[in-house]
Amino acid sequence: MAANRAFARVQAVFGLLGVIALVVTYAIITGWNPLPGWGNWLANVSAGPLSKPATTWVKRAGNEPNTAAVVNNFVIVATKGSVETRSLFTGEKMWSKPADWAVVAGADRPVVLVGRPAQKGFDVYDVTTGILQWQKTENLGVWAYADRVLLLHCSNGTCVLQSVDWTTGKENPGGWHLTLSGTGQPLIGAGHGLAMLDPISSDYGGSLTATPGPVPDMIALTLAGKMHIIRTGSGIEIKPPIPVTARSRPVLAGHVVVTASSDFRDGKCFYAVSGTDLRTGRSWSEPNFDTKTSGGLQCDERHDPVGGGGAIYAVNPSGRDVLLSASTGSVLYTAKAKTHIEATDGDIAIVRSADKKSLSAVKLSSGNTLWTRGAAASTMVAVTSGAVLLTDPATEHLAAVAPSNAYALLDLKSGATVLGLGAHELIINIGRSFGPIAMSSGP
Repeated sequence: MAANRAFARVQAVFGLLGVIALVVTYAIITGWNPLPGWGNWLANVSAGPLSKPATTWVKRAGNEPNTAAVVNNFVIVATKGSVETRSLFTGEKMWSKPADWAVVAGADRPVVLVGRPAQKGFDVYDVTTGILQWQKTENLGVWAYADRVLLLHCSNGTCVLQSVDWTTGKENPGGWHLTLSGTGQPLIGAGHGLAMLDPISSDYGGSLTATPGPVPDMIALTLAGKMHIIRTGSGIEIKPPIPVTARSRPVLAGHVVVTASSDFRDGKCFYAVSGTDLRTGRSWSEPNFDTKTSGGLQCDERHDPVGGGGAIYAVNPSGRDVLLSASTGSVLYTAKAKTHIEATDGDIAIVRSADKKSLSAVKLSSGNTLWTRGAAASTMVAVTSGAVLLTDPATEHLAAVAPSNAYALLDLKSGATVLGLGAHELIINIGRSFGPIAMSSGP
């Protein structure tokens, strides 16, 4: 009996090999390729729902996405090694390119700047068609906005910062170029080296800024240990450049230079934060306020100060979280003991309770609590234009609420994270799968 079963298995194996041989022979004779169909089937099967209610559509990227921009009814998804453009309405892929990095520029006639993998330079493609618009064959620093592109070229200790039209790459009327001293090797690629005020939380990475906004009136750029401040409308540098040292970390918050500093004395760290308003010349200093930007031996300043709008995050001498006015240094808000400020836009602060079971929105101008809602300790928070985002893959909850009253603009059962933000929708993803979900406009 055992011998019969063994013989039957051998027959089955040879039968399977025969079927495979027939399939291979058929493919060779006819040119039929089963792999694309198999790949499409696998992609469709694995691209399951991202949320309840469901997104408009679900697609899978070739690699795990990093960010998504939404412009002119298209979704531009940057991944680790590629970039692709899809219809916002259907998810249909319009085009894709290999990419070392990718950023979107322009509101009218937008383009995608695509870094060349393992090659110098970048290419610029029309968002809608994927047609090449212009290109650069050298390594540059790139900053992309809705109304211009800034390019930095460095050679032999000198750098040239240039403002160009995003559709042509040329200095059209209104463009400019500025010569700066220093080396820009660390700034090659997209978005490096700006000394600007960062959000308190980095949970969402660059997802919330992937859709381009207008260029700020002024930008700050760090080159060779000095922070240069440039007026973006004219290309005029505000002199002199400000030194960046191991004990002094300046950033630009609107039109104010905010500097976190530290001193190491008698085995202890002493901290301070100061500011200078570039419009009025007014300066302020708050000793003993810790911006939580130092680390390592002897209290070296290693991180940029954080905050949002005109508010700077710090910890006061009593150990409580505070928000300081960038313009005056005055205390805008002091959190209660053991509570923590999670996010701000300069108008409201989102505060996590001491027991980590709820989040509250506080109006900075009055100190009044606008709303409180339950939230797990793992809930990630961001304040965007018109919405407070609350996402928590651990508890499978994703919400967007109105800043003033917590009206639910979006409330989903979802383990997704936010990949990008449009005017009326979020792009969310789980792994390689992504799709858009519409937000309410409010009551």
